[in-house]
Amino acid sequence: MEQEILAAKYDTIFKRIFADKNYVNTLINFLKAVLDLPDDEYYNLTIADPHLTPLHKDGKLFVLDLKLQTVGGKIIHIEIQITTMKGLRERIMAYGSRLLSEQLAKGEHYDSLHKVITILITDFSLIDESSEYHNKFLMRNDTGNITLTEIFEIHVLELTKIPPAEDGNIIWRWLKLLTTDNQEELDMLEQHYPELKEPILRIKQLSADERVREEFWAQARDRYDAAARLREAMAEGEARGRAEERTALVRSMLQRGLHTDDIAKLTGLTLEEIEKADAQLC
Repeated sequence: MEQEILAAKYDTIFKRIFADKNYVNTLINFLKAVLDLPDDEYYNLTIADPHLTPLHKDGKLFVLDLKLQTVGGKIIHIEIQITTMKGLRERIMAYGSRLLSEQLAKGEHYDSLHKVITILITDFSLIDESSEYHNKFLMRNDTGNITLTEIFEIHVLELTKIPPAEDGNIIWRWLKLLTTDNQEELDMLEQHYPELKEPILRIKQLSADERVREEFWAQARDRYDAAARLREAMAEGEARGRAEERTALVRSMLQRGLHTDDIAKLTGLTLEEIEKADAQLC
């Protein structure tokens, strides 16, 4: 009987592959496929604490999916978003800004700030203006001839836009790996792309691990249940107080110990909406 495969695009699997120091070569190979950095930048690559400290006492705590630092000091932030979220473009900019300001908080001068690189992976179309599945953004003027600064670099990878067959772009095979949920496709990828052998073996191991499977399906149920509750709350809220229903939903999730970023992922609410509801609980 063919083994059921848990897709690597979900947090449960993604972090166990790309945030595990025992599989740092997999992370480096992925980064090399996406970014144009010298190979020596990846020596002693550091997987850092994903929690960003608040800028002031009562500030909100930001939590990243994966935060890295290269040997040259460049900061790489990897975020994967499965469900559509309003304000995601602005959220990514807010995260990048926080990664810069956090450096200043440690005593750095402006001219010594390290570059912040964001890799955002979505399972929906975010950049509707482009049909490309890899879009790189820099801070340039309208004509694109003058770069204001290279301190920010954002890569958006959209899983829903990858073509069925390889297109010659090395990134394709990595995005295909993230979306694959059957053993036959994994075996095909392993046969054609030797650099995927390690993550494919890891995916198969995790998919066969009963504890991981339980966590995976528990999170899936949470996503489905949260989405259903949100739809019901918003529908009922049209008639009898949308704000009250939303606050109750957020209260329930916060009482279960979920962080605001996790609530945003599960419900599709923006961080601003969650923070407003959170403030009403105080």
